Amino acid sequence: MPKDNTFLFVSTNFDEAVEATDRALRRLYNEYTDKKLMAYGIFPCWRDTLENFINQYDPKTIYIASHGNENQVAAQDGTPMLDESNIGIMSGRCLYVWSCSTGKVLMPKAIEQKCLVAIAYDTVVAAFGHRNPDGTWDLDADSYDVFSRPIRTLSEAGKTFKDAYDDTIARYDYWINYYKDQPAIRAVFEENKAGLKLYGDGSQVALLTPMQEIQKQVQELSMSFMEQMIAFIMLFFIMSLIKALMLKE
Repeated sequence: MPKDNTFLFVSTNFDEAVEATDRALRRLYNEYTDKKLMAYGIFPCWRDTLENFINQYDPKTIYIASHGNENQVAAQDGTPMLDESNIGIMSGRCLYVWSCSTGKVLMPKAIEQKCLVAIAYDTVVAAFGHRNPDGTWDLDADSYDVFSRPIRTLSEAGKTFKDAYDDTIARYDYWINYYKDQPAIRAVFEENKAGLKLYGDGSQVALLTPMQEIQKQVQELSMSFMEQMIAFIMLFFIMSLIKALMLKE
């Protein structure tokens, strides 16, 4: 079973478009580790690296930034890192995917395979931003501000994926209003906002509060006790049946 309060950051950086989100994701990973959260990072990521890591460490919440299309998310070498053939590894997990069009086919398939919840785009994701004096993209503004929003929301204990989705929509609204007099730029944010979707159970929490952790432990203990009671009753019934058959003979 995936481990609560664990996070995996996954990105690629094989061209300029994803190099910026790779830098943004690395910075967010550092923010999580600064908060002493159980965070892991694979920068950059290949398919077998992702599969092996998930099988070994079993993280609950996964953030992915890469190129993609409706059927796949690309690995560092451009081949599928995540597609229909291995989407089952997301069973029991929570996802945020910044990748073109993965919400059309791949994320619904993930939900079919028991992925708990996913935030993703069912359209092409067009990034707009400004460069710093050193030529790098400003990660605190424009599309990179929007990209970071759900990850920052989910670092707060008790915040749900629906909260993260709503906060991201709010950031889109902020930038749409900011560029209200620049139609071409505003359209980028409007189209991305329209493509952002929430799949599955939006009430899922990435970071449990202490009270939620206690409640979950009590629930698991209660389930374990119930399973033991059912097993005892079934055993008692079988033994009684065997005894009755023996007496009958």
